[in-house]
This record gives sequence, structure tokens and C-alpha cells, in this order.
Amino acid sequence: MVKLLVFGEVVLYRFGGAEISTNLMLNSLNNLDVWIVSGFTENLDRSLSKFNYKNNVKIKMFHNSKFTYLNYVINSLRIKRFFKKCSANILFSYNRAASMAINSFSGPSVFFIRDEINLNLYRCYNKNIKKRISFLIKYLLDMPFFAYYCLENRKAIHNAKLLVANSEFIAYRIQQKFKRKAVVVYPMIDIQSFLHVELPKKELRPNIMMVGDVEVKGVSIFKRIAAAMPDYRFLMVGKSYANTIVGNITYHEFVKDPITLYKTAKILLVPSVWEEAFGRVSVEAQALGIPVLVSNRGGLPETVSSSEYVINDYYDITSWTEKILWILNNYESHSQKARVYVQKFDMREQIKNLLNEIYKATGVRIESKIYKNTSLC
Repeated sequence: MVKLLVFGEVVLYRFGGAEISTNLMLNSLNNLDVWIVSGFTENLDRSLSKFNYKNNVKIKMFHNSKFTYLNYVINSLRIKRFFKKCSANILFSYNRAASMAINSFSGPSVFFIRDEINLNLYRCYNKNIKKRISFLIKYLLDMPFFAYYCLENRKAIHNAKLLVANSEFIAYRIQQKFKRKAVVVYPMIDIQSFLHVELPKKELRPNIMMVGDVEVKGVSIFKRIAAAMPDYRFLMVGKSYANTIVGNITYHEFVKDPITLYKTAKILLVPSVWEEAFGRVSVEAQALGIPVLVSNRGGLPETVSSSEYVINDYYDITSWTEKILWILNNYESHSQKARVYVQKFDMREQIKNLLNEIYKATGVRIESKIYKNTSLC
């Protein structure tokens, strides 16, 4: 039986899209001895629910919200010490702390690169002058620790037996910056399960929706769109929100089953301003027949069927409002196009691709519950 280690800073928790994707992937694999290695803090344990993994190890992490890469340096000692002692057939690792595990583990590793952090980028997207000055001060103080992170991350990218990018955009940036090829495996999304969900009629779904509560997700842009369309209802979903209504915007906390919120939405907006690697919510919404508009950032354009659904000048509110009205005027056509397009992201194809690439790169054969008889080449 293959022993698999899976490491991520918060892989044990229902934290975000990367953790959900990892959980779906692991649940689709077969004949494995899986060990989850996750960082944890007391705050995480109190505030987030956990996945039900049989074998898990928690490494206590130092966390200072002001100095991201100081955390990295302090935590690296514990994590490196742990993985130097580990014995397993293969390691899957992702997120900022991935390099600590990969550079210490003696066996073959797969590095899942899912955002610009693993491209050694440290940027500010807030246009507010005070916020930008605050970021600059933080950056200068964090710089020595960030430099250490960049060295370790670059080393891990070259040490890993296989690099897995979650979009063509990320794969291109890896090749461009690190001169290594990454295979593209889109995040694990069970498209088939969404196709069986029946939404209420459009008229009973009043909300124009977005998911995210931080500036890089385009919160300010979304609020400006809502202000420009006072006769329409808007829904913002995020970890930090309390359930409340302000003007024509409803704020809603994350829920365990996101379909309950999708059932209130007729359009989803993804107005991200950072180079979003992929857009899980974009694909989920379209699988339900909810049309989506995205900003022209990172891998987001890959999640929609054509450039008609991509907002190039994403700070221009008129560009968003005109496209929203364009969708509403021919809603069923846009809805059907969305459903058809996202079939390409179904996790069954992604799993097949991933396992083939792992076998070719590492020689480790992993079985799938979905593709038990797949011939690996």
C-alpha cells in the first residue's frame, strides 16, 4: 500500500477552495495510507470546522498577522524537523509552507502551486494611500524574511518531482519565472453533482452575488457596482461577515453548503484585482446555470466560455453594469452556455490527468475510485 503524506498550512480545515479541492481529491483515491500533516493555531481550532481524516498530525504554528514571512521563518524549524524524520512513498504539498516540507522530505514530492504567493510575489492591490503606505512599511520590515522564503520556495520548485498548476496562467508564469514545466490540473470540482441541483426560477433568485471579504477579491469594486444599481439586490459572502443588510447589499457568512446561497443568486461576479490563479466559485456557479462575469486577472478568464464574460477595465463600474444588464436581457442563453462550458472542469478528467502525471514523474502508482482500470503510462 502506498503511504501518502499531504501537507498544507491549513489542509485539515474547511478554510477555502484549496482545502476543499484537496479533500475531494483524497476522497477519490484508493488503496492508500494517507497521513494529513497540517499546521494549526488555537484560533483555527476554535473557529473552523475540520475534515474527517483518519490519520492526521498537527504542527503548532506561530502566527503574527502583521508579519507574514516572519511566521514562515519561525515555523520552518518545526516543519523541517518533522519532515526530515518522515518516511513515505510520496508527499503532496501546497501553500506558502510547502517549500519547508519539500526541501526536507527525502522522497519524491508533488508541489501544487495554486496562487501568486508561490511565484515569489508580494504585492499591494489596495489603492487607498494610507493602506499603501502601511503595506510599504510592513514590506520593508518583512523583507529579510521574505527573501529567505523566496530562496526556499525557488529551491522547492526545483526539488519537487512534479509541479502541478491549477490553471494555464499559473503554468505559464512558472515556466517564465523558474524555467520549469508544470502540468495543469484544474481544482477538483464535482461538476456532475451540481448538474442534478434544481435552482428556483430566475425571478425567485434576486441576488447578484460575489464571494470574498478582502480587497484583492474586489470588495470595493463590488460595492461600487451595487451603489450604481440601487434597484437590484446584491449578496456578499465571506468568512468575516456577520449576517446583515446594508442598503441593497446583504452580507452573509460562509456556510457549509454553498448551494443554499447559490440558490438565491441569478448572476455571480468575480471582480478580483490580484492575479487570481483560478476561480472555483466561477465554475461552481456556472455548473448550476448561473452566468458569471470575471475581471481580466490571472486564470479567471479560463473559467468562462468567452471574452464576452471578461471585464478588461475592471475598475470601470459601467463596464460591469452594462454586462450585467446584457446577461439579464437574454438570461437563458447565457445560463445554458455556462452549463455546457464547465463540463471540461469535471474532477473525473482532472484526477485521471493528475495520476498519470504523478506516475510518469515519480514512478508511484496511485489508484482512483473513479478510474480503477485506467492504464497509467
